[in-house]
Amino acid sequence: AKAMQAQMAQMRAMMAERMKNVPPEQRGQAEAMMNMLGSGGELPPIKYKSLGQKKKVAGYDCEVYRVSLGERAMSESCFAPWSSQIVTKAEAEEFRKTSTALQSLMAFMPAARQQDWTQIPGVPVEETHFGPDGKTKQWTNVLKSVTRGPVPADTFQVPAGFRKEELP
Repeated sequence: AKAMQAQMAQMRAMMAERMKNVPPEQRGQAEAMMNMLGSGGELPPIKYKSLGQKKKVAGYDCEVYRVSLGERAMSESCFAPWSSQIVTKAEAEEFRKTSTALQSLMAFMPAARQQDWTQIPGVPVEETHFGPDGKTKQWTNVLKSVTRGPVPADTFQVPAGFRKEELP
């Protein structure tokens, strides 16, 4: 984690140097992106605002929320209520514990440590993520299905053709 923090600091310094010759609007977008990756400072809390829209995704009823970091929209996400049993309370609690344990490893990413899991309105079944401007749609995640049961051991086999590479 310390090595990653040092690498991020070095990357930010290199980026700041390169930004000196970039037009102002592009500089603003790049700075917003770097801030998403982590500035080492505190970020505003993540907020969830209902947009009053209801949908059905993968057979689950959900409600659309605007998810924002401070005033900047990060996504429009459709959340199924916790009572939908996509994820049980016990599973959600295990995920919360794991996330809390991992937060110290991700100290260089303020967005990761700012998440207040008690504020999430449910299980995200569809998420459309925005770019640094808070408006341009970048990608969408959609839940397709949920299956409970043991995970086959071969799921964790290294894929054919995989090769390990060191980060520069």
